Amino acid sequence: EIMVTVREQSTGEVIREIPPSEILDLAARLGEMVGLLFDRRG
Repeated sequence: EIMVTVREQSTGEVIREIPPSEILDLAARLGEMVGLLFDRRG
C-alpha cells in the first residue's frame, strides 16, 4: 500500500494524505467482513 503525505515545508505539518487513512481503515474492515462471510460458508 502506498501513502502519499503532503506536508508544509516550513512546519512539517501534514496538509493531506492520499489516500486518507480513513479510507485505508475502511478497506481493511471490508476485507475482514468478506473473510468472515467466506469462513461461515465453509
